[in-house]
Order: sequence, then structure tokens, then C-alpha cells
Amino acid sequence: MGCGAPLASGLENDAGGRDAGAPDAGEADAGSTDAGDLGDDGGLSPGDDGGTDPQILPPGEFDAGPPIPPKPDAGPDTEPDAGTPPVPPTEGTEPDAGTAASYPLVFRAYFNVPSETAVRDRALETLVESLVDGTPSGSVIRVAMFSWTSPVVSDALVRARKRGAQVLVVVDDEADGTNVGSAPLATLKSAGLQGFVRCHGTGALATATSCVAARSGGIQHNKFFTFSTTVLNGQTLKRVVVVSSQNWTFTQNNLWNNAVLLAGDVALYNGYRLYFEDLAAQARTTDYYPTAHGYVKSPLTGTTAYFFPRADSQGGVAAEAATDTVAGRLAYFGPGTAGCSVHVAQNHLTDARSPVVQELKRIAGLGCEVKLVYGTIGTQSRAALKSTPNVSLKRYDDNDLTNVDGRQVTVHSKYFVLHGTYNGVPNRTIVFTGSHNWSGASLRSNDENLIKVEDPGVSQAFEQNFAQLWSRAHCSRTPAADPCLD
Repeated sequence: MGCGAPLASGLENDAGGRDAGAPDAGEADAGSTDAGDLGDDGGLSPGDDGGTDPQILPPGEFDAGPPIPPKPDAGPDTEPDAGTPPVPPTEGTEPDAGTAASYPLVFRAYFNVPSETAVRDRALETLVESLVDGTPSGSVIRVAMFSWTSPVVSDALVRARKRGAQVLVVVDDEADGTNVGSAPLATLKSAGLQGFVRCHGTGALATATSCVAARSGGIQHNKFFTFSTTVLNGQTLKRVVVVSSQNWTFTQNNLWNNAVLLAGDVALYNGYRLYFEDLAAQARTTDYYPTAHGYVKSPLTGTTAYFFPRADSQGGVAAEAATDTVAGRLAYFGPGTAGCSVHVAQNHLTDARSPVVQELKRIAGLGCEVKLVYGTIGTQSRAALKSTPNVSLKRYDDNDLTNVDGRQVTVHSKYFVLHGTYNGVPNRTIVFTGSHNWSGASLRSNDENLIKVEDPGVSQAFEQNFAQLWSRAHCSRTPAADPCLD
């Protein structure tokens, strides 16, 4: 099942998908949520998507240390705070290895854009189903996912296994209860896959359902796929990485979500493969970031992936600018470009990420436009940003009475787009996206990924999506305990 021809911008989207507002066949609920979906990071509960922050900041400690000063121009983004990237293995590790130089290099962006009345958009689900169905015998599929209650992709994976593809899956064992009793996961477990791991800690980590993060309450929150070979819309793609914000639940299709597809970049592919292997082995640590596989930068495209958890400089969970990966990337943003901007779509921002807030304030102080669409936000973060010139906020929490089956529409996307002077070079537009929310748990306690992409088509697609998101974002909450503030 294809996703249609790609647009010139790099954007692909089949608005409306297969569902015209009616429940899916076999869907347990005809209402707004799936059974067990309230904690599936779909924006349906205040503490969703990313576990519990590992700390609560005492009053007066919101500004936890000075912001990182802008980095001097060090040439191609060396990112000295990120350690030394591992040297990626040469091509030849997969059974369908070929000549890496001959692989087509493809960068594309995809989005779920639910309708004004919450008709579900299945663009991302359809994309991944198509990629799985395009895999030939002998190819390798790897999946890292948080919550999973929809059978569309799991059924496709079973079909791929029967065709002779190798299929390996890692998932959070519970996903805040969503995965308990999940029929799709039961199907995958019994399908004879080459690897199927439901991550869960033991002993002191009994409350952790992460794979590598060794902190109590940590979760496996990644949402990425790799394909050694697949065919999409008639084009053969090699060494494909798909990084998404979407979980595989019904509800996620009535939320705004995003994904990037990158093919032909062997170093990037191998970086995700190595991270996946550590997830599957449940090789636990409180600080994955400085390890041999903690991040990868492609020498071919400059695309960089950052993997989590990341500890503070003392091995703990404090709000600290020097070890906040997002704050570190924002710190590269400097003056020198007219019309500079930072556009952010985030499911939630918590007060444990005060260094990120300080960087946004600094960038706004350069005269740059800073816009943030969010699902939930910490009280201190909101106050700090609302009082800053050049910063605009919108909460997206659409519970309109006209929505199909009482569904909620909100932003579950996780991206920010920088346009301006980055690392001393003006007029750059860079997209950062992944599973990573701007919460303390996402930085310090969870298995997460964040990817940096600099590609004109991808950047244009994300800017177009943000413009549409900004125009649609509104709040129609009814509970008095959780009023609309923006």
C-alpha cells in the first residue's frame, strides 16, 4: 500500500488515510481512546509520554546554572560536548550487503495531519506498512517501539517474516500499561521472529521498562525502524532509517505526528543498528551518551543521531546546561542572519529542562522569532517564556464537541527547526526530531533518540508543517483543574 508520490518539498501525506471517521474494523473502542491508551504518550494525560521526571526542582532553582555560551565556529559541526563519534563499521555487516557508494541517497519527511474534526490520518502508519511490505527475502528489519496496540504494522511484519525477511523487535514491556495484554505484541511473539525483546528491569530497576537506561522508572521510548533493503513506490532503497514520533496505537492517528526517512547513508544506518543491538541486549547504563555507540555523525551527509539516556556531569539527573543535548544544540545558534527563527512542536516541556528554556530566551534576545506549539508545559517554563519578547506560545488541546467520537487532537510531534546562523555559518535551516520530549525523563532516564537533518526538502516540509500546525493549534479544554492558558 503506497503513500502516493512525494511532493517537491519532500513532504508526503495522505490526509484522511483509510479512515473516514468510522472506527477501524476490530477496534475495541469507538470513542476517543483505546483500552489502556491513556498513558501511551498521546497527550491524553498530563504526565504522559516519557515517564516521570527524575527530579522536582525546588523553588528558586529554575535557572540551574548559566546558559551555555554560543560555540565559536569550529568548522563542520564538531560538537565538542558530544565526545568522539564512533567510527562506523564498513558495509558488509548485513546479509544483503552491496557497494555502499551505489545506494541512492534519499531524504524525506512525512506527517500525520488529522482533520479539523479529528478524522484520523494514517500517513505514518501507511508509510511503515508499505516499507515493511516492500522488504524482500533476506533483508533485515529492526523495530524499536514504545506502545503498540494497532495491528497494522505488526501484521505487515508477520508477512515479511513469512517471505523470508529477518525481523527483530524491541519494545517497552508495559508502556504505562498500554502493552499489557497487547494483541499485536502477542502476535509478534508467536511469529518466530529472529528477535523479540520486551524490556523490563529487575531488582532495584523493577520499575524500569527501559532497555539500556538504568534508572528507576525509565522507559524504552524510541520509535524507529531500519530496513536493510526495501522498495517504496517502485524505488529500491538500501540502508533505510525511519525516525518517528508516533507509537502504534489507534489514538496516535488523530494526533499530529512526524517522521523522517533517510536512505543510503550507511554510517547513519550502522549507528542506529548498533544502538538497536545494545537495546536488544539490555546493556544497561545511566549514561549511554559517552559510550562507543552514544552518537553517530555521518561523514557522507553530516546527519547526526544522539542516543539517550545522558547523565549530568556528576552521573546524576540534575538540570545542567553542559549535559543537556538539546540546550547544547541550541547553543550553536548565533547572530548574523536576518529573519532567524526557532519553530518548536513538542508534546510537552517540563521544568526540569530549564537550560533549554534559557537557550530559547537567549535566541529570542538576538531578535529571532521563537514559536512553540505544545501539548503540556511546566508552570515555570511557561512563565519564563511568556515574559520574553519575540517568544510566542500556543497550546494545542482540541476537545471540540464536533470531533468524531469525542476524540482529542493535540501535538504529539517532537521537532524543532532552526533557521539562522548555526555554528558560525549563516542562513542554515536544520531539523531536529526523534522520540525525545523536552522533559527530564527523556534526557536522563529513558531510551530515546534525537536526529539532526540538514536537507532543503526536509527543512521546507517541516516549516510547511509547522505553519499549518501553528494555524490550527487551539485549546478547548473543559476541566477546571487544567484550564487553557494560551
